[in-house]
Amino acid sequence: MNVISFGKLPFLLVCSLLFLTLPAYTQSEITINKVKINRLDKQKRKQGDWVFLDREGNIRLSCRFENNRISGPVCWYENTDTAFIRFPMEDDRETFIVYENNKKYTGDFIHTSDSTYQIELDPDSTINNSVIKKIKKYWNSNAAPVYYFAQKKLVDIVSMGFNSIKYNFNKPVYLLVCINDAGVVTDIEFPKDINRLTPEEERELYTAFISMPRWQPAFYRNKTIASKILVARNSSISVSASDFKFPL
Repeated sequence: MNVISFGKLPFLLVCSLLFLTLPAYTQSEITINKVKINRLDKQKRKQGDWVFLDREGNIRLSCRFENNRISGPVCWYENTDTAFIRFPMEDDRETFIVYENNKKYTGDFIHTSDSTYQIELDPDSTINNSVIKKIKKYWNSNAAPVYYFAQKKLVDIVSMGFNSIKYNFNKPVYLLVCINDAGVVTDIEFPKDINRLTPEEERELYTAFISMPRWQPAFYRNKTIASKILVARNSSISVSASDFKFPL
């Protein structure tokens, strides 16, 4: 079993922030505890060991990629302890291991359609409602998009972008950041219903932010997916990002 174990550690990612001067493909990997992970190759395909974090920098899951496809188990964590392991699907089955009350239970998700499933568990007299609840929770397991893997502040990169253009914005600006399944920014949109921008302002903002460094891609069930995040800039020190709404 290829499982990455981190134990009880605070995640300090040592990264170089390259923005506005170098293209996104130079941000090819992240370093954690002197280990290089979360790598993209020259074709921007996910390769090797990856970890996914929440906005506070706590680990959510780990897995391994080969040519953009997950190879081996996906390990989910709660308070840095292994909580759930989900193995690649074979035919219509995904084997899993769930950890609850200092015990582990093994079973399978049996896919009956794209959105429905059944649970099969190996017999165990200690299985209770909390075990079943946790299994159902991890059927729809997800990790949200996070700017630069939670290692840089979004407000800093947004401020840098606004400082690089010739316009002074004394009004709220909303950027819809389009992120592909590798975390690379592919487009910047400006929703007309909430922005008051001229075409010239949009062009300046697009140029400033299309080369934004990598985001952590959204992870849903057993794969990464493309996403869009609304970034609101109300002032030079007030920047917020919307929560990504995962499919049901």
